[in-house]
Amino acid sequence: MKQRFDEGLVFYRSVERGKCFIEYIPAENAWVPIEANDWLYINCLWVSGSMKGHGYSSNLLNECIRDANAQRKNGICILCAEGRKREFLADPKFLAYKGFRTADVSDCGINLMYLPLVPNAEPPKFKECAKQTKVSGNGFVLYYTDQCPYTYYWVPKVQETANIQSFERI
Repeated sequence: MKQRFDEGLVFYRSVERGKCFIEYIPAENAWVPIEANDWLYINCLWVSGSMKGHGYSSNLLNECIRDANAQRKNGICILCAEGRKREFLADPKFLAYKGFRTADVSDCGINLMYLPLVPNAEPPKFKECAKQTKVSGNGFVLYYTDQCPYTYYWVPKVQETANIQSFERI
């Protein structure tokens, strides 16, 4: 994570270690395959179980909005799952409640949602390579970042389960 601060990564957390935090970065430097010049991309907005329902998500999101406005960004974007909550992806109902709209959808049900801050700004979108999730040949492609300690933990387990001989970190 330290390496990403020079690229504009911002990390806010509550005093309760690991319980509430948000991290975001200029979308041009995001690890996800999106086209979103002049947008902020939220890598993670996390509020742990007992901390939910106290306004922490709203407070953290408001800090991101404040930063986006200060940086004169078009708005904020984030990934979520179409129609329902999935592990490690934002809750689409919460985002819609906060004014986010769906910008784009992949064929596997991952949504790119956005909150515009500039009128008539072009919405972000998935790169074409991320719209369809099929690959030629046998096997699969796993996209991940070692920036997130939770994701990084699961990569070797996925590799072992899939019996993959090698994988490439991007």
